[in-house]
Amino acid sequence: MSMGASAPFERAAQIESELKDNARAALDVLERFGVLGAASLVSVQKEYEWGYHFKQRTVSPLPLKTRESSTVRTYRGDQMFEQTRTSASLKTLAHALETSACLSDGRAEAVPVMPDSNSVRRVVSFDPRLANYACNEAAFKELASALCANTWHEASRVSGLDTFDGHMCYRIRQAMVVRKGGVLTHVSGGLRCRIQFNGRSGEEVLQVNAPQSFLPTALIGARTWRNSPLGVSDQDWSSYRERLPVVFHPRVLEKILRFQGQDVLHPVGSPLKVGAVVADPTVNLIDDPGLDGLFTSRGFDDLGQRSHRLALVLKGKLVRHLSRVNVGGGHHWKRPGGPVQLGFSSLLMNRGDVGFHRLLAERPWQILINQIGPLSRTLNGELQAPIEWGVKIDGQGRNVALPSGQFAITGRLFGTNAGPGILNQARLSHELHDTGSAILPYLFSKVRLILAP
Repeated sequence: MSMGASAPFERAAQIESELKDNARAALDVLERFGVLGAASLVSVQKEYEWGYHFKQRTVSPLPLKTRESSTVRTYRGDQMFEQTRTSASLKTLAHALETSACLSDGRAEAVPVMPDSNSVRRVVSFDPRLANYACNEAAFKELASALCANTWHEASRVSGLDTFDGHMCYRIRQAMVVRKGGVLTHVSGGLRCRIQFNGRSGEEVLQVNAPQSFLPTALIGARTWRNSPLGVSDQDWSSYRERLPVVFHPRVLEKILRFQGQDVLHPVGSPLKVGAVVADPTVNLIDDPGLDGLFTSRGFDDLGQRSHRLALVLKGKLVRHLSRVNVGGGHHWKRPGGPVQLGFSSLLMNRGDVGFHRLLAERPWQILINQIGPLSRTLNGELQAPIEWGVKIDGQGRNVALPSGQFAITGRLFGTNAGPGILNQARLSHELHDTGSAILPYLFSKVRLILAP
C-alpha cells in the first residue's frame, strides 16, 4: 500500500479562512488603483482536488491537483473590458488592472450593482464535517482501502471481475467576487467516487454532505458489482433504422441538459420561441442555484448578482430563455479556466408517476444508459455521445452489457420539424436522484444508435 494522499489543508476551517484572506487581499489591490479599481470587478475561482486511485487491488494516492483562474472586468462609460487569466495571484490581478486602461475591444454593458453580502442567501454546498474527514489522511485512506477490499470480497462470491479501476477524490472550489466596497465569497466541496468493472460498467457518486455513516460509501463497489451484468451483447444496434427505447440515468440526462440545453435556451440564435412545446407535458425544468446540498449551488453568480430560481420549461412549454434580463440576472457563471458566461447552476426536474423498476419492465426490452463519453455536435446540429456503460434489459433477467464505446446515441434534446427530441418523448420515474449537481429522475425516451465514430 502506498503512502496517503496529501491534503492541502489540515482542517475545514482553513479552507474558508484562506478564501476570506485572499478576498481581502484582492480588495486591497483594487483600492490601490483608485478610480480604475473602483470601476472594476474581480471574479476568482480556485480548485483543489486530492484522493486515491484504484487499480485492481492496489490503492495509490493521487497527486494534488490545483486549478485557478481570474476574470477582471473594467467599466468605462457604457463599455465593459474583460480579461481572463489562468492565475489568481495578486500580481496577475494588478497586471490586468494596469493593462485594462489600454484595452479598446470592449462591449456595451451596464455596470452591475453588487448587493451587500448580508442580503445574499447563504446556500449550503460545503459540509465542514466531510471536509475534515477528507483532510484526515488516515481516515481518507482507510475509506478508500475499504471500498477496494469490499469490492474484491464481493467478487470472490460473484465471479467474473477481471479488471477494477477508478478513484475517490475530494474537491474544493473557492469562489469570490470583489468590488470596491464589497466582497462575496463561497466554498463548495464534494466527495466523488468513480469505479469501473471490466471496462464496461460501473458507478459514479458525488456527495456534498457528510453521511451519518461511511459504510454505504465503502460498499459502493461491492453493491455495484453484485448488480452488474456479466454477459456482453453481440447485437449490432446500429442496424436499427428506428429510434430505440432507452432509459437515461439522471447523470446522463444532466450531461445532455448541460451540453445542449443552455445553448438551445440561450435567447441569441435560439430556434425555440417562448411558448413553444419543447417537451412532454409532464416535464418541468428549473435552474435553481439556491438548492442546498449541491456542489453547483451558490447565492450569487460570478458578476456578484443574487442568483435566482429560474423556471425554463413548465408543463412541456418553454416559458423563458436563459438570459441576463431574467429576474435581474444571477445566471452568469465562471467555468474553471474560462470566462464568465450564461449557464446553468443546479438543475431540477420534477418526478414522474411511475417507479423506476416498473419503467424498466413496461417494454419487452430497452437499454439503460448509465454513462456516456464526451458529447459532440453533428453537422446538422444533433448531439452525439458514445455509450460507455449501457445495459440491455429484457425483463426476463437476461441483462447484458453493451460493448463500451462501440455504439453512440444521436438525436436532439428538443424536437424540431425534423422529428421529436429526447424530452418530447419523455416519461419520468417517480424516484429523483441526487447527482451532486442536479436533482433529476430517470428518463425514458427513444433515440437512434449508431456506430461510435
